[in-house]
Formats: sequence, structure tokens, C-alpha cells
Amino acid sequence: MGAKIPKGALISGPPGTGKTLLAKACAGEAGVPFFYISGSDFTEMFVGVGSSRVRDLFKQAKEHSPSIIFIDEIDAVGKKRKNQGNDERDNTLNQLLVEMDGFDTDGNVIVLAATNRLNLLDPALTRPGRFDRNIEITLPDIDGRREIFLVHLKKLKLENSRTIDQYAKRLATLTPGFSGADIMNLCNEAAIMAARNNKQAVDSLNFELATERVIGGLEKKKIVSEEERKIVAVHESGHAVVSWFLKGGDPLLKLTIIPRTKGSLGFAQYLPNESSLHNKNELFDRLCTILGGRCAEEEFFNRITTGAYDDLKRAYDLCHAIVTKYGMNEKLGFVGYIESDYSKTYSDLTNKDIDEEIHNLIEEATIQTRQIIKQYKEYIQNLSSELLLKETLDLRQIQAILGKRPFEERSNFKEYLKTQEEDMKDLEKQQQQKEQQNYPEGQENDGQEKKQKVTPGLLRLQTDLSDLGTDLPKNATLEWPDKEVLTFMKLTVWPDVTSYWGGAKYAFTIEISPDYPHAAPKVHCETKIYHPNIDYQGNVCLNILRADWKPVLNLYNIISGVLFLFIEPNPNDPLNKEAAQQMIDNIKQFELDVKRSLKGGQVNGQYFPKLI
Repeated sequence: MGAKIPKGALISGPPGTGKTLLAKACAGEAGVPFFYISGSDFTEMFVGVGSSRVRDLFKQAKEHSPSIIFIDEIDAVGKKRKNQGNDERDNTLNQLLVEMDGFDTDGNVIVLAATNRLNLLDPALTRPGRFDRNIEITLPDIDGRREIFLVHLKKLKLENSRTIDQYAKRLATLTPGFSGADIMNLCNEAAIMAARNNKQAVDSLNFELATERVIGGLEKKKIVSEEERKIVAVHESGHAVVSWFLKGGDPLLKLTIIPRTKGSLGFAQYLPNESSLHNKNELFDRLCTILGGRCAEEEFFNRITTGAYDDLKRAYDLCHAIVTKYGMNEKLGFVGYIESDYSKTYSDLTNKDIDEEIHNLIEEATIQTRQIIKQYKEYIQNLSSELLLKETLDLRQIQAILGKRPFEERSNFKEYLKTQEEDMKDLEKQQQQKEQQNYPEGQENDGQEKKQKVTPGLLRLQTDLSDLGTDLPKNATLEWPDKEVLTFMKLTVWPDVTSYWGGAKYAFTIEISPDYPHAAPKVHCETKIYHPNIDYQGNVCLNILRADWKPVLNLYNIISGVLFLFIEPNPNDPLNKEAAQQMIDNIKQFELDVKRSLKGGQVNGQYFPKLI
């Protein structure tokens, strides 16, 4: 056909995307000698050494042709030459240009080179005739990441609750922006964590923790004062809430106030938009999210700290790109200004306009962010309080406080939510399998087995019980009439002897709804009692179960609220109006009637069982 074989190919792309690996694969598939050298190997302080090495390299390649020469990090030797430059690097580059241009097309020697700084290369090096092909390797998309995960996961011993393809699909969703090297590192870190914790296999938790480590760094054992913890909690909650309620904001996956080695006192894991195109509204919402932490500090503490240093730098960089790179500024128009390391392509007057427009854009975003902070201040308060209590919140716990995002979600977040639902189904399946193991083979359960469906309310309750631990008040116990039904429990309390009702025990039931914590639990008193806030049918009047209920409240708060009824009864919000009125009008008679009711018998026309 008359075509000529390309003399070389330049492989460019971000670090860790597999440029060197691709060159090795080419040599392996071709089955020819492969000559590898780094660009920095050519540069020396002695004049002529670099040029000599270039000549020797190409001489060996010709002697062993057909062959491939691969120059890694070619920008170390192939940078643009300065007008008055005459140093050793320029001499080496000139020799490289001569050798590449002097190839006989029948010599069967191909030159491959890799760089992650394509813009720095000398035009004479990148022109056709030297590097005829420019192969750009970008960061992998979600399908690419899944394929890379499949390669690395095959080497690991995985926990068998899901298939290797399910692991790869879930992890690909969690890791936007990861390179192939990042993915390899993540898998290795997860395996190390599993081994360190004496696990038999690598599970989902190991992968989640490894993802946090790759993104945010190691957890630091730094002692942070309580005041700093409060500021960091509010700061991170500000970012989270602003992003959650702006359509262009990235959905939040995890929030923590544990310091990490990459310079942050807190850490938020988002799921970025992987689209290649972004409009101005999306970029503006992203800018507001960046400013959310500083504005939250200002609103809650009426002062600001140095903790927002990195946020302000990111905000400036984003605004600078909006104004000078994307042509999204009305005053400057549809112009993209090009900057190099050595000069600017615009005047000082334009530079002044750029500074003013960046300032105006940041000011506009700050005003809107402050409005959002004020509008959702209660959410920030609840989120920061929960952060101070638990230090780390996952998506399920964040949704319990903030609710669902008020927008149609992007496809990658929908995919993540789908994996969350699959996890819930897996948990339900494991529970059912565990229940079946409680019965010997062939033995029926006579229809008495109760399988509790896994709901968000049950998962939150399990978290509450885990957090409760040994912190249950000393004058209270929790029991489950049916061990298989966690959402229905019996609470027994015995008030202090200083209480009107001291000396006796009182039984309550607590029923957790599937919508918990968005819906308050139902509390019922099983013991007939003479109390202004508990009627004879067992209904309980407790403010935190009604108007004062918030998703941030938990089982410990409910138990404390029940105990508080015996410390500070409220006759102004009664269920037993007779007892309430007597408490207001004649407190001594009220106390006497309470004691009589505890001993059993008739009191004011009602029969009470003996409790003491």
C-alpha cells in the first residue's frame, strides 16, 4: 500500500496508569529484545556522557534488531529547550533527535517513550517522523477499574459471602479517580489488614478501610483536644450538608474526625462525578461545598481557624480554572488563557480583571454557602454531635440524619446504593442461614421460628446496641422476650429511693419501627402506676418520643428519658390528669397516694398491684 512503519510511539498519561507496563507487554507480545532506560540515566554532570549513552543505546538496538527501545520518564531529557540554553541536557536531547531521525525505516527498531508531563516536551521530539503515535492512557473508568480489580483480586483469598465479580463491581464503584497502581495498592493493603487482624480471608470491611487509607492516609494517634474535635466535627459536617443539599455536590459516602497522615484533622469520602463535561452550575456547587467547612465554623463559633487552609487553596484553583481555562466568566468572555512556566499570554490589565473576577466568584459562593448553612443548621448540629459521639459515620448513618438527597442521583451513586442494598440482602441471608443452623437436621420448628426482616431500623438498632455496650444505666436492664426479634425489648427500671416511686421495679416495652430512627420508637408501660405522665392503659408521655424526637437520638437517650420521668415528672403535660392536678394542688397528698399505690390496693377509685 506504500505506507511506512511508524518509527516510535509516545505513551502519555497520569502516574500509575500502566505506561511502563504497556511497553513491557508490547515487547513480550512481539518476542523481541527490549532495551529499557530512564530519561534521568542520560543526564550527567560531565560533558558528553549523555550523548555517548544515547549513541551506545541505539547502536545496541540496531545490532539486536528487530528490537524495542523504551525510554521511561522521557521528560527528564526531552524538555523544551530555552533560547539561550547550551547545557549538557540540551546536547543529549540533540543527540537523541539525530539518532531517531537517522533511523533506516528497514532497521526494525521501534522507540517507545513514556511521560506524565507531555506539555513539557520539546516540539522537535514529538513531531511526526520521530514519535508518529501519541498514545494517551487516561485514568480508568468504572468498567476499566472493575477489570483491573478482577486481575488483582484473583491473587487474594476472599471471604466467600460474594463472588469475585461482585467484589470487583462494588470496589470499582467506590474508587473513582483511582489509577491501576492505586488499585493494586488498595488490594495489597486490604490483604495486609486481614492478615494483621488474624482473619482467614479478606472481607468487605478490609477493602473499605484500605480505600480510606489510600485516599486519606493512615490514622494518626495524635491527641486532639475536645475543643478541636468540636471545631473539626462542625467543619466536616458543614462540607457534608452543603454537598448533600446542592444538586451539583458530590454525594457523601463516609465522614470521620479521626486525624490522618495526609494533613487533615478530618476526612470525608465522596463519590465524584466521573463525567468528562461539567457545566458552570455544577462547578459553582462544588465551590460552595469547598467553602462549607469555613462557613460552618463561622456560623457556630463566630470565628474562623487555620483548618480551612487547604479548602481555600482548592477554592482559588477552581475559580481560576472557571475564569481563565473554561471561559465561563461573563466579563472576560469565552477566552481560555494559556499559562506556561515562563510567561503569561495576557496583559497586566487582564491579570487584574482575572483577580477581581476570582474574588467576586468566591464572594458570591460564600454568600450562598452561608445561606445554606443557616437553612440546614439543625442538620449540621445533629451530624456534628453524632460525629463527636462515634467519630466515623458511614452512608447509612448519614442518611439516618440527613434523609435522602432531594435530587435524582447520578448513575454511579445509584450503582453504589444498589451495592448497599445487596449487602443488606446478604446480611439477611446470613441471618436466615444462622437461624436454620439452630435446628438439628430433619427437625421442624413447628412454625414457631420468627425470621426478622433486615430493615434500616434494625441495622441502626444494632449500631445503638453496640454503642450502648456497658453504658446502660445501673438502675435499668434490657431483655428480649424473643431472642430472634431484636426490635421488641423489655426495659426494667428501678428509680432511686429519693424518687416518689423509689423502692419498686417498673416494666416497659420498647418497639423499634422499620423507619427508625426517622420514626420514634413506641414505649409502653406494663406496670400500672400512679403517675402524671403515664395513664392506666400504659401510654407514656415523653417529649423525646414526640415533638422533640430527632434521628440523632438513640436507644440510650430513650432509656434515659424513661428514667427521667421518675426524677422530674411533668404535671403540665399530663396523660393522667387526676394525678397531675393533685401534684400541682397538693404535693404532699400526691406523694402519699403514690406510696399507697405501691403497697397495692385502691387509690382514688383505681386498683393497683403490690410493688413493694
